[in-house]
Amino acid sequence: MGEIVALKPPSSPKQLGVVRWLREDVDRLVNMGVELLRGRVVPGVLHQDRMAGEVSHHRGLVHTSDLGVQTLITAPFYFNPFDNFQLSAVEMEGPVSLLKQIEGSASFVQFGFSQMTTADTRHGPAGGDHDDPPARAERQGRSADDLDFEELWDTL
Repeated sequence: MGEIVALKPPSSPKQLGVVRWLREDVDRLVNMGVELLRGRVVPGVLHQDRMAGEVSHHRGLVHTSDLGVQTLITAPFYFNPFDNFQLSAVEMEGPVSLLKQIEGSASFVQFGFSQMTTADTRHGPAGGDHDDPPARAERQGRSADDLDFEELWDTL
């Protein structure tokens, strides 16, 4: 459970989903419950500066829901909230900052993210360092709780 799967319904384009439950029937057949990711999913590459000038590259998926909310799906262990990196995806290129983790399993993590402006990248940390949420809130003239609450609504 928690695996991402691709499904090809008859006469429809492929859809991605997350396995939520498995059940074995009397005939030893396995039934699977899959939650479909509605909206558009496109592949992308995440470029993150590491120490000593190294750049790491990781594959991911950019999911845009039917409501237009964008999230990033990638393998676990590579990223944390408030990491900054370059995203190269279909119709999207530039610096982004991860927000809260929305979902995660042993197979993947899903983060909300925001596209950063040039001013954000100048003030933010370099590469894989973490942007301190209270410091970011202070830069924006808000409390950390206000920023947390606002980001929550952005990801819903």
